[in-house]
Amino acid sequence: MILFIVFTGCTKKENYTGTSKVILKYAIFSTPQFASLEKELIADFESKNPDIKVEMRIEPYNAHHQKIQIELAGGTAPDLWLTDGVFIMEWAERGVIEELTELFNSWMKPEEYFGLQALRDPDGKLWGIPKEIQTFGLFYNKDVFDRYGVPYPNESWTWDDLLEAAKALTKDTDGDERIDIYGLGGQSLAANVANMIYQNGGSILDKRRRNSLLETPEAREAIKFVFSLYKQRLMPTIPETSKAFGHELDMFQMGRMAMFWGNYSYVNAIKATQPLLNYSVAFPPKKVSRHCYYDPNAFVITRGRPSVIKKAAWRYIEYHSGLEAQTKLGREGEGLPFNRTAVTLVVDTEYAKKHNLKVFAEMVEQSVDFDVNGCWRQWIDVFSRELEKGLLGIVPTENVADNAHREVQKVLDSYYSSEN
Repeated sequence: MILFIVFTGCTKKENYTGTSKVILKYAIFSTPQFASLEKELIADFESKNPDIKVEMRIEPYNAHHQKIQIELAGGTAPDLWLTDGVFIMEWAERGVIEELTELFNSWMKPEEYFGLQALRDPDGKLWGIPKEIQTFGLFYNKDVFDRYGVPYPNESWTWDDLLEAAKALTKDTDGDERIDIYGLGGQSLAANVANMIYQNGGSILDKRRRNSLLETPEAREAIKFVFSLYKQRLMPTIPETSKAFGHELDMFQMGRMAMFWGNYSYVNAIKATQPLLNYSVAFPPKKVSRHCYYDPNAFVITRGRPSVIKKAAWRYIEYHSGLEAQTKLGREGEGLPFNRTAVTLVVDTEYAKKHNLKVFAEMVEQSVDFDVNGCWRQWIDVFSRELEKGLLGIVPTENVADNAHREVQKVLDSYYSSEN
């Protein structure tokens, strides 16, 4: 209620300081390729809101989040900043960001947007507003499929279809007993396993995000299936990828990988570097469902800022959520719009139709959040380590689920011990 009172009276054209400008300190993560787009949006916002001056800082992903951690501890954080959605509950539970539920319901129309659930806590409180959304699709290189006479993926594909196609497309082309074309790739071992758990009808944590579910049959079967892909050398391990070819996207564009699970951020990366690449995107295969996790990059407002700063920050969020900005971001940026009308426009272009990019939009409604809670950063690290031990043969595959369950639960119990 206090937050709502602070914001009451906010209007898009209100001049808060007379002739002086409100200085809004703003920090985001991005790559040089997309940084200029954000600068264009800021210039447009300032032209429409002459009483606000946005001072932006852009840094790479890791450097940005590391600096935010330090600044929050020292009380010098920017007013408005972008966070990976997987960290949103960490900031919320630490009490360093504003709750935005009342603002969103009062000043925006909920029915015009989607992809917000991952930014809500178990009680339904909203802590961030998406700048963009990342959902998963199955990218496939048509030239590789055509070369070996393998049918393209379709909506009926199951895990078995994925496995058979990966086998048919994994090739040692020169007989040196080294894989030259991998059938399948993914973003990380933990991401691959998590998505398979969700597709198998399972989850990593329970609904309150306090207990591990990695000992369940759904999780065990998913871990076993993903490990079988690696052990049959149908997917490259990270060391193999980095040593031989670089990033998996590079392998895909070089024709060294037939398929890979990837999110929307790769679309404009491919468009910028290889606009003529003969590829398309299919729905992920399904077992019980085709669920994958989705991850919004979200705007958050630092808690405790003066009312005039909070109002300026919200006006920038409103601008960024509008049709014009969201459409531009979807067509030229790194993520999928969360504005429903903008999504429709983005997937209706000739390029989008050619590469079946509507998959990403439709996957928003079929996706779940990445079991996000206040200690996501800690438990995902433990989860990843236990998976890697199994993949490297340090522990038997059949023990991976139990070990991961035990170690993840230790993190959860330690973090939430004060609640007991």
